[in-house]
Amino acid sequence: MRALLISLIILTTSCEYNKYYNNRESDKTEADLFIQDFYANIEEKQYPEAFSHIHPMMWRRVDSIKFSQYFVNLTNVLSGLKERRIDHWKTEVEVGYEPISSYSLYYLDKYENFELKVTVHLQKDGYRGMKIIGYNANTEKFD
Repeated sequence: MRALLISLIILTTSCEYNKYYNNRESDKTEADLFIQDFYANIEEKQYPEAFSHIHPMMWRRVDSIKFSQYFVNLTNVLSGLKERRIDHWKTEVEVGYEPISSYSLYYLDKYENFELKVTVHLQKDGYRGMKIIGYNANTEKFD
């Protein structure tokens, strides 16, 4: 009986448990700073640095030349960006053994002539850090 009790104590104290957090302000801020760095590299036409923010999985679906051309066209068609703000957001963060977290930020970008609704999905794991896994932009200008 004593051996069973000692085994149970060792088992429960040696196990690692993950913790889960949803929609913490600090997680939103971390993701937003990551996206702002991505956009800063795009605006400076530093595409290799900007594209290092993108998860390799996304490059299977998106051509890098077309993706960079998208940002060039965006600036030319919509004119200058006046304001970028987070409209709403969602985060699910797992901390512990083999953590993986997901972030969804929904931006409302106001340009001189139009508004652009941008959805950015990110994933963070213990191996690659934070990376963009999805990017979607909609505006009436492109409809």
